[in-house]
Amino acid sequence: GAQLSLYPLGIQGATLPKLRQHPMLRHLPGALGGGLSLSFVMRPRLEVGPADGDGEAGEVPCAVLVGSREHRWLASQLVAVFGRALECKGANLDELPPALAGEARVVKVPPDCLALFTAKGMKLMVDLMRETSCFMFFLKSRKARKNAVDDLLGAVFEDARTDGDERLAIFGAPWAKLRAAVRVMACVEAARSGHHARPEGEGALISAAPGLAVDIVWLGRGPEDSLEEEGTAGEQRNANARLLEHASGCVVSSSRNVVFLGGALPHRERARRYLRWMTEWRLEAAPAAIDLAGLRDIVDIKVTRPIATRGDFAEEIRAVATEHGVIWCFDGWVDERKVKDEERLRQVAFMGLALDDNAAAKSGLLADAKRVVERIDALLQAEEAEKNTVVEWKDAEQDHLDFITALKGKGMAKGKDKGKGKAKGKDKGEAGGEASEFQKGNGKDAAKGGKDGKGKKGGKDGGKDGKGKDGKGKDGKGK
Repeated sequence: GAQLSLYPLGIQGATLPKLRQHPMLRHLPGALGGGLSLSFVMRPRLEVGPADGDGEAGEVPCAVLVGSREHRWLASQLVAVFGRALECKGANLDELPPALAGEARVVKVPPDCLALFTAKGMKLMVDLMRETSCFMFFLKSRKARKNAVDDLLGAVFEDARTDGDERLAIFGAPWAKLRAAVRVMACVEAARSGHHARPEGEGALISAAPGLAVDIVWLGRGPEDSLEEEGTAGEQRNANARLLEHASGCVVSSSRNVVFLGGALPHRERARRYLRWMTEWRLEAAPAAIDLAGLRDIVDIKVTRPIATRGDFAEEIRAVATEHGVIWCFDGWVDERKVKDEERLRQVAFMGLALDDNAAAKSGLLADAKRVVERIDALLQAEEAEKNTVVEWKDAEQDHLDFITALKGKGMAKGKDKGKGKAKGKDKGEAGGEASEFQKGNGKDAAKGGKDGKGKKGGKDGGKDGKGKDGKGKDGKGK
């Protein structure tokens, strides 16, 4: 159970205030867990001896620790080491004490990236400790001796590195240390692209360790083939890494196309398989078909091409996958049926640790996925019906315009004929009057283009008036 212990730190009294105020030590209890509590006191010296370095005889700087025996011991060792480093004006330790060597995971950091972690009051280190529940500090770098040749190379090649890497010691629970190490490696790669060199002709650097270790995988052709999709920011910035981590049970972090996978061997193998499938259809021209035989952690559905190519389908199916803690992808399966292109099917695969031999999880996932497919299909049908309605309306409108145009054309032709009738009626009326003795005189209504044609000189009454009626004059006969 939890007990209280008082541990002498073996440091000078003047160093104790620095320990109390140091921001990094605030994360030590959370990193070690076990309900650990840490405070500092000066206790009276119990034995007779020389005065401490600060001149105050009879007092010893101590750490007051409450927690389990294991956590109390580890915390006392770390505080003592940290305190001795502060006494050396911030100089790092050459090596960890033998008692702590097996408790740390050490990550190499290139010298030109050291400021990335220590700048702005060690903000990045403090953030990493808070997010991963770890405690970390740098050991003294192992600098190689320089000679005249090294100086000459440094003058010729700006990127020449003759100094050894810095070493960051990370303490905490095993999985927490692994998570912190993976995050540090990704930060270094982001700051110094290409620091983790890709092996010639290989796409991965795989650890053979059966326990907790880190694999490095390089995607595609280069940094442009990133794990995270272009344009993602904010909460979505590391969405694919988080999704892969949740689905595989592996610690995942990435920088551009370099992906770091941390975990035990089975977790890393599963994560590599998932990583290949979830990126091939996006990065490769021809992704391979997934052989579903014998796989217990994967299910699939098939959708038509019009559904598969819609952006809202991808968004909604991603939301379903995230909710169920799995990843999804299109694979290279080909529908070989002799049908139209819009009727051809594409295969959508879902995979994750949560589906492994879990029939209930699989049925729930498939039900949600099918609801998305049905909704998108209904949208497509509604859009097609609306499109057809618009086409029919445009056709009807065009027919109406053609009809109006035809009517106007006929009216113009009739008007032209009437204009000609007026002249002809007048001429005929006059001609009829002059020849009224022997011929009929024709007249037309003035309203329809003709005038009354009256006979002239020759009949008893001069001929009857030819009245215009409907565009035709009655015959005026001479008597």
